[in-house]
Amino acid sequence: QYCDFSMSFNHIAVNATSGVVSVDAGFEWEKRLYSRDHQDIPSAEFTNKEQVQEVLLEVIKLIKFYDCDMDVVIHKSYHKVFDDEHKQWLDELLDNRAERIKDELVDLGIKDSQVGSRVEQVEQDGAGIHFEIIHRTMGRTATMSGPKGPDHILEVAGSGLNEFNGRYKPCGEACGKTKYRHERGSRETICFNHDNYWYMCYNHMPSKAIYKCRELAGLEQWKPTHSDHTGLVPIVKVVKLHDGVSTQRTDRTERTEVGLSDTGEDQSGSEASGSLSQGQSRSPVARQGSGGRLSVSFATDS
Repeated sequence: QYCDFSMSFNHIAVNATSGVVSVDAGFEWEKRLYSRDHQDIPSAEFTNKEQVQEVLLEVIKLIKFYDCDMDVVIHKSYHKVFDDEHKQWLDELLDNRAERIKDELVDLGIKDSQVGSRVEQVEQDGAGIHFEIIHRTMGRTATMSGPKGPDHILEVAGSGLNEFNGRYKPCGEACGKTKYRHERGSRETICFNHDNYWYMCYNHMPSKAIYKCRELAGLEQWKPTHSDHTGLVPIVKVVKLHDGVSTQRTDRTERTEVGLSDTGEDQSGSEASGSLSQGQSRSPVARQGSGGRLSVSFATDS
């Protein structure tokens, strides 16, 4: 005996063989600015949240039906960047978009452990996103892991120019060493130069530096680059990131370690039909139909 289930979708299509779930339209995101003097924080927010939720409710149908995990896959299709800092900013933006969709699925009732997120290079962007069904017997490979953030940041305090105080994120390399930009995306930066000095400057230009030092975060004190500048000088600490665990050390010469920091109803309009007699076991076999329809047959034991 067989029991046939048929599910139709308005916004997604399922390739039952590959486990790829495609969407009929891209998600719309709030715009973010990247320029020479200012970079917006590469956060991810929807401009069409209601439509996004309609799509995700259909994805949730599949997760529950297959009793599987699901990966959110954002497409990387850019080919031209200004420099390594621009590339890192773009990568972080895409990572945040993948995580934002994952968070939305969790808010709609899916367990966090059931959803992964990643970014993949594609030749043609299309909708900019797809989902992948991950059966638990298969598990996730190393390439399926989520986005990895920086393992450290810098913390600056005590500067006579308050705009230089705060946290700095890695943003590429200069002269073979990591360079940094203020976390708010402004023009305040820290970089290494070929004269073997570290500089607190604007837009990684030592010629526009305010402070310099032989050591990034050591015993030597940062000094003003101009004799007419007097006042307080900054103290720099390296902040190691360890899975959100915070341990603050106050000694100036030590490295500082701190951590940085189910209820969705079915409203998608998808249809499912079928029945199974009590006590019967089932083994699903999926067939991809047209028009967003997925047919699944269950072999049953009388």
